Amino acid sequence: PVLVRRLMSRLKKAKLIQTSTKLGVTGLARKAEDISLLDVFLAVEDHRDLFAIHSDTNLECPVGAKIEGTLKHLYNNIQTATEDKLSSITLADITKDFI
Repeated sequence: PVLVRRLMSRLKKAKLIQTSTKLGVTGLARKAEDISLLDVFLAVEDHRDLFAIHSDTNLECPVGAKIEGTLKHLYNNIQTATEDKLSSITLADITKDFI
């Protein structure tokens, strides 16, 4: 219950859902076609980055000295591609087969 309330609070703060305390009803604040998976991801995740680079690498090490730059470029490309894909999928796309 705590996790669900936390997620609902974040979705409401992001204006993706609306609640009615009188009726105890929760619904989408916008049309399902207008809510992307990226909207949901950004609303519920604490950190936006999918990957993190360890900040305490040994710069004396030949690998450690170069790994951050190598991974940063790769991770940025993956992050951008993932966000692009998430932004292209809506709740309507997901629910069309079962609602």
